[in-house]
Amino acid sequence: MKHDQPLVYIIVLNYNGREDACECLDSIKNLDYNNFKTLVSDNGSTDGSIEHIKKNFPWVKIIENYKNLGFSEGNNIGIKYALERGSDYILLLNNDVIVSFSLLKDLLEVVTKDRTAGIVGPKILNYYLKDRIWFAGGKIHSWLGNTWHTGNGHKDSSHFQRVVEEDYQTGCALLIKREVINKIGMFDPEYFMYFEDSDLCIRARKGGFKVLCVQYARTWHKVSAGSGGGLTPQKAYFKAKSGVRFFRKYSPRISYYTTVPICALCYIFMASLIERLKNNRGVFVPFIKGLISGIKE
Repeated sequence: MKHDQPLVYIIVLNYNGREDACECLDSIKNLDYNNFKTLVSDNGSTDGSIEHIKKNFPWVKIIENYKNLGFSEGNNIGIKYALERGSDYILLLNNDVIVSFSLLKDLLEVVTKDRTAGIVGPKILNYYLKDRIWFAGGKIHSWLGNTWHTGNGHKDSSHFQRVVEEDYQTGCALLIKREVINKIGMFDPEYFMYFEDSDLCIRARKGGFKVLCVQYARTWHKVSAGSGGGLTPQKAYFKAKSGVRFFRKYSPRISYYTTVPICALCYIFMASLIERLKNNRGVFVPFIKGLISGIKE
């Protein structure tokens, strides 16, 4: 059957998130768009995810990875599969994301009208606080060694209903044009988790593409569900390691050796203090180990 609409492959990355993945897939099947296919790239789940999805979502293609390959490689496998089958666009979703029924139409309306738009993404609301924004655009400050989300914690309002150019779109939910991948490649597999989305977006912008947040397109994210919630030891380790790699690659040399380390130490102090107040004392050492590992690379 011939479609006038571009072919979109939706890739859901899953690792031991059976219930979240199923809720995500339930929302995908209600999308107000006709020409899409859904693929789950499973990173070696042991919680019965694969069997459950096969039984309850027979229209979903599953790629079974032999182990947890991380965010970059887990998604790259799905991206390669989609491109080989003629996908025009690829929508990446975390397994703990719920999509609005008009998501694809809202994103494609923007990206198909602007030839320079290469990566677009929606506004992301907090699943547990439905009217609170988690992401409405991403900013990178290489001199401060930091990235942050526009609108984080703010109540959703008419102010956040625009199409805005941004530094990066979070990998939690982003749509990539085929031409972008053909020109700049996929995610850098050296990032196991964190900062791979920022890296991809910087390369896209250097390649002449815009990165846009379509704030009237909506998704809801179960914040930190995939990494165990809050600042876990694993999250602390990879945030530090990937952050060192990212800012070494993109910061001016002088800031990498001065401002960035100072900010990293401030982050360690503040994060550790907050987690100690929450009686979560296991994050300081992993963060230090992540910094050391990143520096040694």
